[in-house]
Amino acid sequence: MRGYSIRTATPDDLDGARAVMLDTVYRDFGTGYVPRWHRDII
Repeated sequence: MRGYSIRTATPDDLDGARAVMLDTVYRDFGTGYVPRWHRDII
């Protein structure tokens, strides 16, 4: 696998991780952001 590295996440990674999680709940799950289910995302 090229272009990726495995490491411990840092605070600088939070915005990107949040974007991936929100994209997942909207596109893959089809539910959108539901605060009672996804408090850990925002």
